[in-house]
Amino acid sequence: VVLLYTAQPAGGGETFLGLALLTPDLGRLAARLPQPVLTGVAEPQVTWVNGAFWMVFRGDPSGALEWARSRDLQSWERMGAVPGLSGDWKSGALMPEPVNGEYVLLA
Repeated sequence: VVLLYTAQPAGGGETFLGLALLTPDLGRLAARLPQPVLTGVAEPQVTWVNGAFWMVFRGDPSGALEWARSRDLQSWERMGAVPGLSGDWKSGALMPEPVNGEYVLLA
């Protein structure tokens, strides 16, 4: 079982996204990557769409929603601000299936 988590260094600093593996029964931590997989991430939501993981998150101090894409949950490509949104957003989630032929972002 893969667990993505957000954390902040003990002495303060930029929040980050980490990756850990749990045993199948969720009874214990099997492994954890020593380095963050992405920094500057808050309130992430990850969805599998068309062969890739898409994450919507707050990354900009202004509160703008951003997104990133990954094929393996370890290497993420930041895609910038979500187009068509402005202002301060707490979080967002991308629906995994199209609705009327279009992908929908709930924000």
